Amino acid sequence: MNRPKRTTAVLVAVVLAAGLAACSDSRDGQIQPGDASPIGPVAVSAAPEAEFPVTFEGRYGDVTVKQQPRRVVALGRGDADALLALGVTPIAMTAWEELGNLGTGPWAEDRLESRPTLIPSPQMDADYDQVAEVAKLRPDLIVETGLHDDSERYQGLSKIAPVIAAPRGAGEFYVPTMAEQTLTVARVLGIPQQGQKLLDDLEATRASTVRDHPEFKGAIVSVGQRIETTWFGQIFAIDRLKFFLDLGFRPNPAFQDLASTADTDLGYEPDQVEVPARNLKVFDADLVVVDETNARRPVLEDKNFLAVPAVRDGHVITLSPDPEKPYLQALDRPSVLSQTWLLETLVPEVDGKLG
Repeated sequence: MNRPKRTTAVLVAVVLAAGLAACSDSRDGQIQPGDASPIGPVAVSAAPEAEFPVTFEGRYGDVTVKQQPRRVVALGRGDADALLALGVTPIAMTAWEELGNLGTGPWAEDRLESRPTLIPSPQMDADYDQVAEVAKLRPDLIVETGLHDDSERYQGLSKIAPVIAAPRGAGEFYVPTMAEQTLTVARVLGIPQQGQKLLDDLEATRASTVRDHPEFKGAIVSVGQRIETTWFGQIFAIDRLKFFLDLGFRPNPAFQDLASTADTDLGYEPDQVEVPARNLKVFDADLVVVDETNARRPVLEDKNFLAVPAVRDGHVITLSPDPEKPYLQALDRPSVLSQTWLLETLVPEVDGKLG
């Protein structure tokens, strides 16, 4: 997926607990970087249908999980969600800055049976040695389903425990889909049927939502973003646009028309098109959804954007990296848990904003 890269200016210092010592301060139930489980690691109970050994055909070679893992570390985006959806609380997971330096979002709060140790992500501290800290935790399984382009990292992790990385044949820009991630994690836990059931249940919930909102069918949605002072409109069904299309919306054809006349030769098919500031009227639609994470100022302070009829009439939703309302994070890295949460929380807002 090709899009303007985002940069992170803030490096967050996190003290990682070396072991899983008890932690009595619950901090109102929020996971804090460096916290460890107050009740120790959770032993994973094998489901009645779980079968081992399981062999995973990975990009870096076959990996065999010989028995039910009991100390799982989740390192990749969405990996903790997949584990939690399947009833497994990892002993440690990566803390993501866009999630308020937590390992997952509000969609998984009721799934945590303990407080996993939080491991700083590379975005939080590029010099942090994740591999060395993972070794201290003594896991029996490491899950990083998106790991596909760092053989040195894989080799370091594989000396600690079996590593579930990208599958065999993963390409240069591989990012696991929600289905791939869910099914892979379910398989290595010995419960592939449960993974498929999670996906089936999500689709049933989505179908029910669509039936409950017939007004979504055929409505036009403009999904875009502003980076610094430059505007972009989504023209390819990446995750945040796909969420709305799956509800019955249609993408704004004006963006595609703009892309067809753009004088660019990128050598690849972009997922968004630049929208000139003088032509923001092309954003007009039944619903406008804009990511303002990297905008120089809030988009609703821009007079040209405010002049767009749909925006002027209030049919607009702005997305920002707000850990209290992480719609953007849930849209951009979908999991069974985050998608279910969006159907419960974002859809009512969409219903209220639709023109």
